[in-house]
Amino acid sequence: MAERAASDLIAVLAPGDGPRIVGMRARARNAKVLARVKAREVDAGDAESALKGADPGQHALLLREDLTINVALFEHLPAAGDGPVRLVSEQHPGSSFPLFGKASALSALQARYFAGQTLDELPVLALDARALLPADSPELVRATTTALLRQAEKPTDGIVSRNFNRPLSRFFSRIFLWLGMTPMHASVINMAIGLACAWYAAQTGYLTMVIAGALFHFASAFDGVDGEMARTTLSESTFGAWVDTAVDNLTYVACLIGVTVGWLREGIGPAEQALAGTVVVGVPLTLLALMRFVHRYGPDGSLVFVDRCVARAAADSGLPTLKAARFLFHALRRDLFAALFFLISFTGSRAAVPAAVAFGLAVALLTLLGHRRQLVAAARALGA
Repeated sequence: MAERAASDLIAVLAPGDGPRIVGMRARARNAKVLARVKAREVDAGDAESALKGADPGQHALLLREDLTINVALFEHLPAAGDGPVRLVSEQHPGSSFPLFGKASALSALQARYFAGQTLDELPVLALDARALLPADSPELVRATTTALLRQAEKPTDGIVSRNFNRPLSRFFSRIFLWLGMTPMHASVINMAIGLACAWYAAQTGYLTMVIAGALFHFASAFDGVDGEMARTTLSESTFGAWVDTAVDNLTYVACLIGVTVGWLREGIGPAEQALAGTVVVGVPLTLLALMRFVHRYGPDGSLVFVDRCVARAAADSGLPTLKAARFLFHALRRDLFAALFFLISFTGSRAAVPAAVAFGLAVALLTLLGHRRQLVAAARALGA
């Protein structure tokens, strides 16, 4: 059954709340999934009348409270057939399962199903963890939480993000969700980490530079927490994406200004002062230009959209300059830059950071201004 047909589906939810998963009860999360695909939600107490009164051929889905579903489930449901089917987990076939089939056929089974009977006489359709996650034991609750957080990873994650940042951000996401915190709380904490980095970077001396480098790298890893929490709890929003981007940019700019202030306090010549001024002025102006492009053409506030546009424009045009920009945009992504910043901090050289930033600014501005026509065409193609 295609996702677009889910609005024709009757989804019956068990009366219990279910176990606590990713900061919310399983039933509440399932209700969010159903709302996202626009399925008709019905309580178990009204199941009999809803199923018997359904249109001929209308499908239904019965959901116990001890399992979790994802939007991907609705991409794998059978399109036709009168006979009910058990939807079981490939990884845990003996665990709790939803029941799917024609509403008229499920009306006679719903009482047995919600009473916890296994219904072994029914055929089985096995689904992977992207569609269905049973949670009928403490071990499976923990496994479900881990799986959902892993599914919240972005396909655009770079090498540093996949191997260092994500394991760390998942650790904090799990804790924050367990504490009942929201993605906005994570954004505020990330801002505080960034401002602490800026303060240490603005001091003089070797140790403060190392602490600033460590905090900047930590802020880059912690940046994934709010997005993971939002995607896991299905609470993503355009406003949240813009807040995330604004906090990222604010902490990024604050840290770089802090490094520049610390560099100035250590004593530098006229050439270095010119470089420092270029960075202090150029970073916010470049970020504003990129955010304006994203605001006009992107689906949300994420600057990752610019990377995608550069990659698409390079592939569509074949221009060597855009191919070079694609490589450099990838090399200068925040996760890699944060790791570079951290390594540079051990040298004690504050000058290397503004120099790397100035190079990045030149690449971004030359690409945005010199290939605007190709980037706009790519943005429109991606949004089509």
